[in-house]
Amino acid sequence: MNKKHGITVVVIDHDLHAVLPYANRMALMVDGSIACDDDVPTTLRYMYEHNIHVDALPSVFTTYMELEQAGFHSDEPWLSIESAIKGLHQIEMAHAIQTEVHGESNSANNQTNTTVVEDRKPIQRVDDVQGKDGGAHA
Repeated sequence: MNKKHGITVVVIDHDLHAVLPYANRMALMVDGSIACDDDVPTTLRYMYEHNIHVDALPSVFTTYMELEQAGFHSDEPWLSIESAIKGLHQIEMAHAIQTEVHGESNSANNQTNTTVVEDRKPIQRVDDVQGKDGGAHA
């Protein structure tokens, strides 16, 4: 609305799931002071990395952060299911390319000559991932 009509709307809400689809900026207040005021992904990352109201973070974002910490990367932070699906496809494609480049495939020619690039845990289903806050995230 700001760009189209020149109107700025400020919403104060604790339900991030309800407001994130509409937000382009986010301020985080802790004990009455602004702790972070930036774009949405930067503020969410700040919350996660400083363990501030982690239970309020969207589970799709905490899953993104946990995968990033495990060495998996996608082009953009996951703020929605759609961006998570896109990111998971990027991770899957990167893995397939790595497998192809390093000759690690399930083809008959390579089955006896495979090597492990890194010792990583298998990717879990999104609804099986434990969040940083100890809760299950779906």
